[in-house]
Amino acid sequence: MDPEDNVIERFEKIVENSNAKLLNTIKLDASQKRLVEAYKEKGLNSLNLAKGVMLLSSIKETTSEGEFESEILDLIKHFKLKILLDPDSSFYDWVIEISYYAMYDIATAAIAKEGFKSSTHYTTRLTLEYLYCIKGKDRTKLFKIYDRVLLRRELIKNLEEAQEKREIARYNVTENIGSVEAQDTLEDANNFINEIIKLIEEGYEKS
Repeated sequence: MDPEDNVIERFEKIVENSNAKLLNTIKLDASQKRLVEAYKEKGLNSLNLAKGVMLLSSIKETTSEGEFESEILDLIKHFKLKILLDPDSSFYDWVIEISYYAMYDIATAAIAKEGFKSSTHYTTRLTLEYLYCIKGKDRTKLFKIYDRVLLRRELIKNLEEAQEKREIARYNVTENIGSVEAQDTLEDANNFINEIIKLIEEGYEKS
């Protein structure tokens, strides 16, 4: 089966309530359109927070350009001490968690723009893929599929992978979450959010 056909079939089964497990997890709700900006703002705020937590955690890390400037190091140390944190503490697990939720809120904004509401992380991702990643399908059963791809399918995979990393960071206490995993997730979140926001803000004409 064509991957696009699989996405369409899974989506339509849920919307038609023929998938008992996910009954009513995707709904058409025009009132969601007025919440797009709120979801977008929430996602952007979370992304900025993730960047701040990454900086706070990377005080002893080095970059390709070398160590942080001493003034920045002193500022971060002072801030950590002021809020009663160990100057050597790091929060890479939280960078991953916040980054994922930033992505999720922006995905929610994108489907809300089309008048959809989802109540699970899986169906939000599926709806996003259905609305923005399908090409060349002449479907009239439920909704017209666009004749061009508006979003790279790899970004859907990035959202799924970020969720998996978030679950590891949250529930697997034996997993050592380091700066590399945190930075990768943060970069994926930044790229994902930038591309989704283009769709939300620039608009487009449906075929």
